[in-house]
Amino acid sequence: MDKFAELALEAPAEARGVFFTKVGERQKELTALEARLRTAKTVPAAMDLEVRRLETEARRRLEELRESIGRNPIEARRFIQELFPNGLTASPLPTPGERRMRLIGVSAPGRLFGIELGNSASPAGSHSCCFPRSTSPPLERLAA
Repeated sequence: MDKFAELALEAPAEARGVFFTKVGERQKELTALEARLRTAKTVPAAMDLEVRRLETEARRRLEELRESIGRNPIEARRFIQELFPNGLTASPLPTPGERRMRLIGVSAPGRLFGIELGNSASPAGSHSCCFPRSTSPPLERLAA
């Protein structure tokens, strides 16, 4: 870089401007590239931290759900029935040393939060919409 700067000073005045313009452009490209590199190094660490935070939160909420189910199993059964209105299908999983089951069912979570999804007509055609239910969701009763 120093050698080029010395050569630019020895060059005619109109050539110096071109040289310094090119050096400035290269410096901008280098700065942008360094910023992208810093971002590429930072983003995975931030995502890893967020994933760990979400995992901790999910585990905490599952523990709270276990406690709620243990406190009121009758309401927990109603909650599951409301969440899976067509029921669940259970089948054993072949796992060595422990008993596990695979549960399969179609969930209707909107019903739990007081909304149901449905289709309605509009000038643009058919579209999905939400409307409130008149009964309180069993989730509130379970947590009580």
